[in-house]
Amino acid sequence: MRSLLSLLSASCLLVLVSGCASTTSAPTQAEPAAEPTVRAEAPRIVDTAEFLVFLDTLEQDLEAGEPRELNRLEMRRVQEISKDLREMLDGVDSIDQLNNNAQTEVYNTTQALWAAVIGRDEDQVICRREHRVGTNFKSTRCRTVSEIREDQSSADRYLRTRGPGPMPALDGAQ
Repeated sequence: MRSLLSLLSASCLLVLVSGCASTTSAPTQAEPAAEPTVRAEAPRIVDTAEFLVFLDTLEQDLEAGEPRELNRLEMRRVQEISKDLREMLDGVDSIDQLNNNAQTEVYNTTQALWAAVIGRDEDQVICRREHRVGTNFKSTRCRTVSEIREDQSSADRYLRTRGPGPMPALDGAQ
């Protein structure tokens, strides 16, 4: 249980692009002592060295079966993601040294790590840098995997119900 709580706390230590810091609070009289609570706090950004130490600790805990037993495929996935994170952060002291696209990539890879450790990708948040319509400016849009799947499913249903038909003419085309 200690490792699971450290995982939850540390998962939000590297709040590189967006925030979600979690910490545990001491149990009160009304709370059972065996189940600490998790509450939101202000995001905390850690340096790269501290995050790399966390990755080492996470891998050791997973080898010991905490916070849950991973099968070989899941463990290989966690190791690949961890390796990718290490490569992205190689030679970087602070996330501020990376451009927006690289920061987003590190955030998405970190989210993929949490999804692999927890075993659920529906809650994984994926961020994308997208051009805003009518401008050359980019903005970051973040959605969960389940939201992305629902949007894709809705678009698919729309296209299937629309049925085959002639393509509409473009302006100026005859």
